[in-house]
Amino acid sequence: MSTPGRSDLVRYGLFGLPLAFAGLPLYVHLPRYYSEVHGMGLTLIGALLLAARLVDTVQDPLIGWAADRWPHRRRTMMMASLPLLALSYAAIFWPLPLHGAALSAWLLGMLVLAYTGFSILSILYSAAGVTLAGGDYHANTRVAAAREGIVLIGVVLAAALLPQLLINRFGMAQGFLLFSGLFAVTLFACAVPLLRMRALFSATPNAGPHGSVRQCFATPERRWLFALFFVNALPVAVTSTLFLFFVEDRLQAPEATGWLLALYFLTAAASVPLWTRLTRRLGKRRALMGALLLAIASFIWAYGLGAGEVTAFAIICAMSGIAVGGDVAILPSLLADALMEAPQIRSLAFGVWNFLTKLTLALAAGLALPLLDAAGYQPGQANGPEALGALSLAYALLPCLLKIASIVMLFLSPLDQRRIP
Repeated sequence: MSTPGRSDLVRYGLFGLPLAFAGLPLYVHLPRYYSEVHGMGLTLIGALLLAARLVDTVQDPLIGWAADRWPHRRRTMMMASLPLLALSYAAIFWPLPLHGAALSAWLLGMLVLAYTGFSILSILYSAAGVTLAGGDYHANTRVAAAREGIVLIGVVLAAALLPQLLINRFGMAQGFLLFSGLFAVTLFACAVPLLRMRALFSATPNAGPHGSVRQCFATPERRWLFALFFVNALPVAVTSTLFLFFVEDRLQAPEATGWLLALYFLTAAASVPLWTRLTRRLGKRRALMGALLLAIASFIWAYGLGAGEVTAFAIICAMSGIAVGGDVAILPSLLADALMEAPQIRSLAFGVWNFLTKLTLALAAGLALPLLDAAGYQPGQANGPEALGALSLAYALLPCLLKIASIVMLFLSPLDQRRIP
């Protein structure tokens, strides 16, 4: 394909809006919803999220492999996944009147189904972006920026604004039911213009034999990129899982959660065009290094915050949001660069990418929540200094250490060396 125009980017990027509803917001809202509405313990919620993600992570590379193996079925796979995701998402927030082990089994089953639908859609959607860019180095960044920028806007709506508005008006249980219905409408509406771009899902001949996971790691560039992405995604997963707890119990400002989340993701979305321009001027490697340094410089403040320090935390949210904008604009673009000459593994590579994303979220929920539980932290309760200190440590210092590791990895890696001016 030729390099994409603005209308192509809009039609393609819009589908990122509903996909954002099914990704990060589940990890933000689900622990709170099931602990407060259904009385489920944090350790059990963390274990169920971890189990569902582990099942899901196994299938992501398989989905990518299948899409590359039968490219003429890609569009059909996407169409079949739309109702699967919409129905299972609604079932998560409107479960049958079950209790105990039965409710746990229901949640686990619906999470697996929702993750399956989400995985198929997101893998094929991301791989289609490489086709849309037409093999152009800078177009890879424009396509990634269009997709990820709209995803960030969707996260603002799904994680910060809409749920809180609906909860305030209708209560938590009814609010999330309405939220899942709105998600279904948005999902189908945004899928129509994307699926009409048939060339993105056409059965083009693959170069060479069908791909394997081993081929995804066949070059040093791809090996370093996957490793860097995994380590760099861990801090975002930790902070996303613990954000509501930190604001409500450490800052003691539950009324500020909505606008603080909105500020974080809106600054991230607004910064994407800036990072796109910086990649043209500095190269993707240098621009990414700047994003990592900014994340550490801004977020390390959070460890010392206490009750009522909302203004300081708002500054942290804005600065760290800008840093995340660099991550989401540059890292997927680097993957697209690494896949330009490997069309036979494009969907599979994004399946591995999804696998790593979900693994970080699973580790964050499955490890951080039980550790806080062991430290005596109880959401929404009067917690002592030791429990609140553990919350601050997990929320602020651990992500900074992981970002430092990411900087070291990027410095040692061969990523984008040839394109640095």
